[in-house]
Formats: sequence, C-alpha cells, structure tokens
Amino acid sequence: MGAINQGNKGVSADSQAKRGDKGGASEDRKSVQETSKLKSAGQAKGGAGYWKGRVYRNSYTKNGETLLTRDYNVKIQHKGERATFQLGTGNQDAAAKEAARIYDFLRKNDWPATREKFLPSYAPKSDKPVTVGDYIREAEAAADVSANTLKGYTRAFRRIVSDVAGINPIIKVKRRRRVLDEKTGKKILKEVTETKDVRHDYAADWRENGGDREAWLAKVDAVKLEKINPAKIQKWKQSFVKERGEGSPLKEKTARGTANSILRNGKALFSKSILNVTAETLNLPEPLPFEGVSLFKKKQLKKLRYESKIDARKLVSAAVDELPKLDEEAFKIFLLAILAGLRKGEIDSLLWENVDFEKERISVEVTDFGGAKSEDSEDWIHADSELIEILRGYRAKAKGDFVIESHRKPRPEREYYYRADKSFHALYDWLKAKGVSDQKPLHTLRKEAGTLIYERFGIYAASRALRHSDIRITTQFYADQKERVSTGLGSLLAGEQEPEEEKITPIEGGREEAV
Repeated sequence: MGAINQGNKGVSADSQAKRGDKGGASEDRKSVQETSKLKSAGQAKGGAGYWKGRVYRNSYTKNGETLLTRDYNVKIQHKGERATFQLGTGNQDAAAKEAARIYDFLRKNDWPATREKFLPSYAPKSDKPVTVGDYIREAEAAADVSANTLKGYTRAFRRIVSDVAGINPIIKVKRRRRVLDEKTGKKILKEVTETKDVRHDYAADWRENGGDREAWLAKVDAVKLEKINPAKIQKWKQSFVKERGEGSPLKEKTARGTANSILRNGKALFSKSILNVTAETLNLPEPLPFEGVSLFKKKQLKKLRYESKIDARKLVSAAVDELPKLDEEAFKIFLLAILAGLRKGEIDSLLWENVDFEKERISVEVTDFGGAKSEDSEDWIHADSELIEILRGYRAKAKGDFVIESHRKPRPEREYYYRADKSFHALYDWLKAKGVSDQKPLHTLRKEAGTLIYERFGIYAASRALRHSDIRITTQFYADQKERVSTGLGSLLAGEQEPEEEKITPIEGGREEAV
C-alpha cells in the first residue's frame, strides 16, 4: 500500500509569525485589512470557513489506483504541540464545523482536556526506544487494509528483521515417522530428527501454546526499531539474492523477484497513512527502516508472464478418465480451476447455493467461510454447460452445503487452512505425474483458463473472467499468446518468388477492386 497523505500540512493555530518593523506602516495596515476581510468572510480560525480548506482525507494506492479514505481529518497545532483528529464524516462542510469546534474547545481548555474529550485513546509518548513489536501493534491499529493484507505486511517485515538481527528461525525437532527398516525391509515407526522453519508454522498461532514460533516472534518483536536502518536492509537485499542465487543467473533473477515482494510488503507497513497515526504515540527513529531503500529494477527480474507448457485438451481428457476413480473431490477441484478459473480458497469454500444451474454460472462472493479473495474478486462466472451438468450430478448426491466435500470443518479464522486439503494434495500428485511440475499447480490451471479465454475472446474478457481489479495484472502475469504471430516474410528466405501482382476485377461503373 503506497499511501500518500494529501493535505498533510499541519494546520497551525499559532503559525502566523508576528511581523517585524520592516515594511513600514503601509504593510501593517495591509495586514490588518486582510485579517479584517478574513473575519468578515467567516474565515477566522474559530469559524468553519477557515477549516474547510484545511481538512483532508488520506489517500492510498490499491492495484495502481489512488483512492481516498472515507472520513476527513485535520491537524491542529497550538502552543508548540500538534495532534491529528479524525472528524468522523465524509462531508467536507460537516468536517470543517467539527474542526472549528475542536479548535474552539482547545483554545479555551488547553491540551489535556482536549485530548481527553476528542482523543480518548491518546497516550503520552514514552522515552523508551520503540521496539519492532511496539511499532507493529500500533501499525495494525492504524492500517486501513484487510486482515490478510496486513498479515502479509507484518510477516514480510518480521522476516527482514529476523535476518538482519541474526535470529535463526530454523530449529531441530524430533518426530515419529514411518521409515524403512534395513533388516526387515518393512516400514516401522521411529523417532527421527528433522529441521523446521518456525516462520511458516502458521498453525502455531491457533494452538494454546505456539511453542517454537511464539519464542521466535518474541525475539523478533523485542528488537529495537532503530537497529533496523536502511543501510542494513540494503545489505540484506543483496545478501538475500547472493545466498539464494547460488551463483546461478536464473536463480538470482528469481531471488530478486522474491526480495522485491518481501521489500514491497514490509515497506507498506511504513506508509504515510500509517505513519501519520503511529507518529502521534511513538518516538520513531530517524531514519525509518525503508527510507531510501529501492527495489531491484524490473529489467533484472525473471520473466513474469505465464508461459503455457501443457496441452489443456489432453489434460482435461485424462482427468475425465482417471480422476473420478482416484478422488471425486479432486476431480471437482480440477474442473473448477481449469474450466472456471477459481482460486484455491474460492474452491475450498464454494457453496452449492452459489451455483446457478439454470443460468449456468457460479457466484464467487465473500461468505462467512471465506470465498472471494477480496471484494474486487466478487462476480458471476459463466460456465460451460457440460461443467454445470457434471456439478448437477454431484449436487444430487451431496451430503453437505459445500461443493467440495470434506470431513474437516471450515476454519475461516485460520490462515493457510483448507477443508479439502487431502483432495488438493491428491490432485497435486496427479498433476505432477502428468508433467505439471509448477510450484503452485492449481494456480497454473487458473492461468491456463485465463490464457484460453484470452485466445478466444481477447484480453478484456480474460481479465473479467479472472476477476482482476486491473487489466494490467492480466496483461503482465497471465495472458500467454499461444498462436504464432510473425511478419510472414520468412518465405523469402527459402527462395520463394514474390507473390503475383494483385488481380484486378472490374466492377460496375468502371471502378476497380483488389480481391
């Protein structure tokens, strides 16, 4: 979220400096006259007219589009202190009146009473150094983004802090596994030692005792924010690529893309809209962690556009023949991904009530169980009549409300939790056996669906079907042009003669037309 604070100049109640002797009596008279005009026009600081041009709404960037927050804010300075007040309305005139009311109260009652009345959550800044945990808690309260988006920001920042501070997330754990006994040739239960990256142990957040991940989080959150400066993050960026690149140019390109993603998300936690709020209660260090830190240039990144490496028709035919026998739920997942372009979470939480059998379409929407990735992703998806008929057959024998059946209960509060996890992995294994070896095979099916729609109906239809908020996303990442596009001049290299002159056919009226 690259937030930009519009109108963020502090509105000073005492900002007009007293004029000196220079300029003479004529300038003094001019100043008095201007002040008189302002007051007569209702522009005195105690009037709403003065504040109307000083109230503002914060702006933020989402999917390349600059948007404004709903409510207005105002910054008021008085006797050397300044504070930001949320005015609780999206009407500029009403916001100006509220700002004037706050200023009038401040002028008469001073700061302590004003904070108590209009800033009930205000707490004096502590002299103690701000820790990473302190900042994250304040940022979480200030951020105007979805919970999942915010988790992405904090996860990325903590990852950088962990690496910069040298807090190792890799631990050794003992687990009981079935291993092959060399003597008997049979599998037996045996205690083995394995490594575990606690950064990705998301399930630990929902256990009564998070254990190792909880301990790692505590160490990261205890790091002083001033220790995470731009110079260290810049070094982290370079070392991240070097370690992951392993001397391979291709791996280095991939690592640069990953580093950019982590940096972009971590940096979003320090957007102007968040800093406007956190700076009111925290003594933030200077410089801030990401100040001046740049991303790798696009020309250094790996090729992002999806390149189709599968024969979709053969894959669908094989799925029809094999998957229902292997796992019927995996078969349904496959169809919803490659024929309807649904995402993993959308498939896992899809309800039968969202399938319109009469109009042959599927509704992707936010429900109590999850559903659409975001509000931008909510829409109807038109489906092939053959897919609808297959789903109609499964609906007739369904045992529950979900299209994909599973014994696991829905847990929408948990991150990276899927009811049909077993069937998803069954599908992954099948796809791998068919040559779909991508890191995210299900998403590959969605990309393939987008590419096929693009070929038949164009880029705008593909963007609509994939439910992207911005067509640039479709263009940059998804659409792969499979058909051969060339100048057609290659035939000349084979020594072929130039085509004959266009034949001219006379038409009525003496005109000529090329055919």
